[in-house]
Amino acid sequence: MRGLACVQCKKFLRILKNGVNIEEGMPNARDEWVPYKLWKADLYECPECKVQLACGFGQRPLAEHFESDYAEMREKFPPLIRVDDCGGAKP
Repeated sequence: MRGLACVQCKKFLRILKNGVNIEEGMPNARDEWVPYKLWKADLYECPECKVQLACGFGQRPLAEHFESDYAEMREKFPPLIRVDDCGGAKP
């Protein structure tokens, strides 16, 4: 059985790329989104409607914001996107 299906198109999603970099954001005290963690994930796409989905995140992030080399890691692994969402929390 295949893993992911597009409900709208009734097609299985195809893998576009393994190991894309994704940055997770977090809200700060001023209600702004700031960098939080860098992750590796896999990028899938529906062959019909072209909706894309990042999933298959690693067990641990590549780097976290409090680490001294976060900026260096972000430069080494530039994110495809930054996800500014915290389980429904909105700044």
